[in-house]
Amino acid sequence: CYGVVVVLLRFLYDLLAPRSQQRDQAAVHAAYHLQVTRDFGVDLLYRYAAQFYAEDSRIDHNQAFSLGLGYNVNRWLRVDGSLSAARNDSNRSAFEYDVLNLGGAVWLSMRF
Repeated sequence: CYGVVVVLLRFLYDLLAPRSQQRDQAAVHAAYHLQVTRDFGVDLLYRYAAQFYAEDSRIDHNQAFSLGLGYNVNRWLRVDGSLSAARNDSNRSAFEYDVLNLGGAVWLSMRF
């Protein structure tokens, strides 16, 4: 019940105090998992979003790509790595950018 009240209050606040950067968004997501071997898997993800800003007729086209690799060393140790990239095109040149992120993780899992 508490969460519903907070959401309702946030909704009313947004209606009464609009901000200039309010936007609508339409997005498409696609993901694919390939289990190369019993212990090695690959995840590919893609996201396209169009963002329509209410105040200044700005339109952004955002694309995000992600590649994840995971390897089960044994029953209790897993190693994961990821590479992601994003591109934002806008009808306002100040909002165009490209970004590349690298990441990794070591997961310890207990199975019994």
